[in-house]
Amino acid sequence: MAVLELENIYNWEFCKVRFKELNKFPEIERDLALLVNKNMTAKEIYNIILDFKQKNKVGILTRIDLFDVYEGKNLDKNLKSMGYKLIFRANDRTLRDEEINLIMESMVSFLKAKYDINLRV
Repeated sequence: MAVLELENIYNWEFCKVRFKELNKFPEIERDLALLVNKNMTAKEIYNIILDFKQKNKVGILTRIDLFDVYEGKNLDKNLKSMGYKLIFRANDRTLRDEEINLIMESMVSFLKAKYDINLRV
């Protein structure tokens, strides 16, 4: 038999209701398949994309999620493919494809020029 003192449980800080208002504007998802050196880690690529975000003040890039890593057939033995899902969202407006396309083009150029990371096509 167990006895729970509910009054004490309700007073715990984590039980207090907190909420964040839902965003009125939709998010845009883009996938980015990259060819990288086989020795690079997912964390390194994540940090490189964050570096791009900060240097270019891309505050609308809200999430970076790794969804695929592939090594093997049809790839150079020193390369691997890493797929990332990028989520863009603005709190004050609906984003346009043209705006996201410019950011993606700039990001791909940055990755190529600074880290020799190519887009997998």
